[in-house]
Amino acid sequence: MTKQEYMANLQEKLERFGRELQEEILEDYRQHFAEGENEGKADEEIIEELGNIEEMIRELAEDDLPEEFAQRAMEQGGLCESAGQEVSGAGEAAQREPKDTDLRRTFSYSGFYKAMVLEGKVANVRVERSEDDQIHVEYEARGVSSQVNYEYYQYEEDGVFYAGVKRRKGARDEGDNEEKMVKVTLFGRTIISYGNVGSFSVGGQNITLTVRVPKSVPRLTAKAASGNVDISGIELESLEANSASGNIGVEQVVADRLKAHTASGNVKVDHTEFISASLDTASGNVKAEMVKGRDIHCGTGSGNIWLLPILFIFLGGICTALGIWLLWLNYQIVKRRREIIEHGKSIMAEIIGIVEDYQIMVNHRPTYRVQCVYEDPCTGESHTFYSENLTFTQADCIPRGSIRVFVDRNGNFGEYFVDLDSVLKREG
Repeated sequence: MTKQEYMANLQEKLERFGRELQEEILEDYRQHFAEGENEGKADEEIIEELGNIEEMIRELAEDDLPEEFAQRAMEQGGLCESAGQEVSGAGEAAQREPKDTDLRRTFSYSGFYKAMVLEGKVANVRVERSEDDQIHVEYEARGVSSQVNYEYYQYEEDGVFYAGVKRRKGARDEGDNEEKMVKVTLFGRTIISYGNVGSFSVGGQNITLTVRVPKSVPRLTAKAASGNVDISGIELESLEANSASGNIGVEQVVADRLKAHTASGNVKVDHTEFISASLDTASGNVKAEMVKGRDIHCGTGSGNIWLLPILFIFLGGICTALGIWLLWLNYQIVKRRREIIEHGKSIMAEIIGIVEDYQIMVNHRPTYRVQCVYEDPCTGESHTFYSENLTFTQADCIPRGSIRVFVDRNGNFGEYFVDLDSVLKREG
């Protein structure tokens, strides 16, 4: 069985599961194939390591979220408010389903944290700069008929600020099928699928978690399942953005380390500075515009990569370096010529002709070089010299006769300079 046949069979077997789970498992298998190919393994050997697809499918357990994950919610049964101060709300408590399909709540948090983790399990995640030293969180749900099915949570652990939106355990929207939350462990990593929650941003439904981050936060991680992650206007040491099937946008950000990964969405970075960056997607496009960094890695499985500004900067650097090298080379030539004229030996050579040089053209016409010969009276050897290039008009002014040539004082006739001025002045 080939790699293509194996992956096609895997995709077919996964069709009855949620899209998020499909993308996560397929991406893990693609990475496993890529690592094996880099190690020189054949497809058959990699497939044997991955194992039987049917056995893996049977091991997929239809369970709720792990208990330790469920504990992240500060309160069960509604929007979490205990960890922060609620600034504005929808008016009614979230313990009952609101009549309106739109809901907006805002929270503020004080304190200093060594890192922030934002988890948009069922939401788009948007990160902006805070105008003060507080963290401001805005939870907004538009067009969601069953508000009580989702909840905002926040908690702190080991100096790290956690906030996110998740589907409440056991909740079900109208139109949901019988698919439940599914979890599976592949290659030592647990993947969680949320069934049909991926439809939260279609059909007029949209949940967005907007977080404004102060300058005091050095590290930030923003995650989304099938939503988008948009980050703009912040400055920090480390930034990581992940989405299973949504797009990632980074704009006007300054970070020492930047990492953006999505399984089936696009990655776009604009007007951003970094020391090192890793931008990759399994099946989307990667686009970087007006970026400045020391090291950047971009990768895509089946999409396109646009790095035109970086390419122009790179080519501009090459052209600048080439221009500097040519100037340095010309300086060395002029310097050596001056040394030969000032300290070399002057001889008189006989002009035997004017030859055309098609390697250097002027107005689509060849240039010309004076050819002269000198016979060494001591050794009887003949030495041929060529002048610098002349145009057609200048070549007409060269008379027959002798011409002065400066050669290296050590007797190296390979280093010389034909003094054209001596015959041009004489002719004039």
